[in-house]
Amino acid sequence: MTLAGRITVNWNPWPSIKTALQMLFLALMESAWIVGVGALLSSLNMPQSQIFAISSAAVVGLWVAGRGQGVGCDDECATDMNTKPATVSVVIPVHNGMPHLAETLASVLNQTRMPDEIVVVENGSTDGTAEWLTEHAPAEVRVIVQPSMVSAAENFTSAIRSAGGDLVKLLCADDVLEPTSIEVQSRALEQHPAAALAASQRRIVDNWGSTVVSNRGLGRLNGEVDGREVIRACALRGQNLLGEPCAVMFRRAAIDQHLPWDDSLPYVIDLDLYTRVLAYGTAVAIRESLAQFRMSTGSWSTQLNDVQRVQFEEWRDRAITTGLLELSPSELLRSRLMARVQHALRRAAYRVTAIRARRRPRATVRLSG
Repeated sequence: MTLAGRITVNWNPWPSIKTALQMLFLALMESAWIVGVGALLSSLNMPQSQIFAISSAAVVGLWVAGRGQGVGCDDECATDMNTKPATVSVVIPVHNGMPHLAETLASVLNQTRMPDEIVVVENGSTDGTAEWLTEHAPAEVRVIVQPSMVSAAENFTSAIRSAGGDLVKLLCADDVLEPTSIEVQSRALEQHPAAALAASQRRIVDNWGSTVVSNRGLGRLNGEVDGREVIRACALRGQNLLGEPCAVMFRRAAIDQHLPWDDSLPYVIDLDLYTRVLAYGTAVAIRESLAQFRMSTGSWSTQLNDVQRVQFEEWRDRAITTGLLELSPSELLRSRLMARVQHALRRAAYRVTAIRARRRPRATVRLSG
């Protein structure tokens, strides 16, 4: 099946029904008016030609008045009929994406609202990813191969710039989307035109997809929130409340202004971009888990864990220096304390994941014996 054949159209029948009822009401009113005016004028022994002229003028007046009172297709109806859904691109930058890339792509292809475009940008993989894409990439997926290996930030930037949709979602090659992710987030951005991005909660999973933490993210954020309030909430909570890119969808016009991705602080590469995008816009916080972030023992995020807290505090200080964040002395102290708390929680989660990784092969051997 082609990509176009799998797109789900979200059609609301109410505007059409409403219009039909309004037109029926208008027709009945016109008929009653003609009969009533005709009968009155006939009783006055007026010629038929004059009766017809006066009745027609009365009907025109009724129709014009009715338009002013909302009879017929109103502005809301006209807007619903003429507005087209935003187009959506999903981009997947990948370096050594095996063995999870197939599951990642399957999650994108099984959405309740199919994206209009799926792009994979291959970046110098040495684990068979490029070969797998050549042989097995679905027809709906466009594959771009970097001429030479670039940094993760450069590959992220290339992926976003390759997208042609009004809305863009960047998905790392080992993460997974829940089936309604694109439908829910794209609808949120369509309903909130001032929003630069939409973010949901997500589920943290291990290498095998087992849940480590459920409904992670957002803190107390809910609905449409001013961008600078989101930045402030992250600083006070000591963590990136919006989560990894799998939990976020961008408005293309907003993110284009703030490329490229900046990996001068690798751990907060996503939070750094969110901050720039949200400086003059809003975010829609969706309190529903719409993605799975895989915290594998060999992942980039695990390797960076030892410097996460330091880089978060450097991000916060940068936001203060650039005027995007204001904290009182007591709030700054709170932010530093919470950064250490979140650091300890992350280390505990990574240890749990590492223990599971060590035990799993032994458990498999026992079962097979």
